[in-house]
Amino acid sequence: MILLYSVVTMERLTMTKCPECGSEHIQKNGIKKGKQNHICVECGRQFVKHNGITRGYSDEFRRECLKMYVNGMGFRAIERIKGVHHTTVITWVKSVGQLLPDSYKTLCYSKSEQMLRYSISLLIHYLKFGDVPILFT
Repeated sequence: MILLYSVVTMERLTMTKCPECGSEHIQKNGIKKGKQNHICVECGRQFVKHNGITRGYSDEFRRECLKMYVNGMGFRAIERIKGVHHTTVITWVKSVGQLLPDSYKTLCYSKSEQMLRYSISLLIHYLKFGDVPILFT
């Protein structure tokens, strides 16, 4: 009985607020994908409370992979060394390359012209500033 009371007390201490309106008047609303779903009584918004566990790779890990890439290492070599899938690294190069200035016009007409533009923009930025940007959170 005491254990049950402490669990209920701890749940009340970590009161969840609605991400839409900020109200603390919420109710449990079933389970989705193994996580407790909540609904706000005030505005009707449904949401899943985040427990603070972050998913994905850290900015430092991404920066290391991008540095390996601009220093001539291939996508699959990065995959073998760092354990991150090569398509994930390709996505990171595209994301960073899209946000960097298009300072180099290429004459390549292959299917991968856009990827070459991103790679060249990233390489020029790295050579200019000595570091690769991490532009996502």
